[in-house]
Amino acid sequence: MFCILYLFIKTMTTINPGSGGTIKAVTLGNFIWQLSNFAIQSQKDATKNLNNVDYVSVSVDTEIEFETYPTSTGGQATIDFTPPVSLDPLSRSLSIPDYLTGTGFVSGAGTFSGTWAEQLWSAITLLHSLQIKPEKTPLNLQLVENFAISSQTTGSFLNATGSATLKLPLIQTIDGSTGNIIISGASPMGEL
Repeated sequence: MFCILYLFIKTMTTINPGSGGTIKAVTLGNFIWQLSNFAIQSQKDATKNLNNVDYVSVSVDTEIEFETYPTSTGGQATIDFTPPVSLDPLSRSLSIPDYLTGTGFVSGAGTFSGTWAEQLWSAITLLHSLQIKPEKTPLNLQLVENFAISSQTTGSFLNATGSATLKLPLIQTIDGSTGNIIISGASPMGEL
């Protein structure tokens, strides 16, 4: 038990959610999990999703076990994010439009800033960059399975589509006071 607890603590990827923001998660995996669920709930609301698009999808399989990550007790979430992306080649800046309206999202401006969509893309980008560094992947997990930007050039801007698919381990706990089940995204990569 001590070895498992040590492994869990050693492999947490902490982030700063900032203050006053909608998303409160302090670990990278849970930040991605909470932001993805925020997007799913907003996409389901026709008053917030006027164009009826769903660039974020989440599916959960509670039966999957990660042998190399024993504290992942809630299964696995498969998260797909395929947003439109605009790149300005002169400033080398990337922007992802917020295709939802009136979500009430507030940026905490901590580790990540911008719209919820930009923050989700940035968090997935960070997870991808961590997993390709052996010293940041002590459990040898490859969570981001697909990460790309495909494009068509028009004028001075590069209009593109981002594509990211990740398999996120989940942790299931039970709230001692209410008995409610709590599912959180795990953060099995090393520190930033």
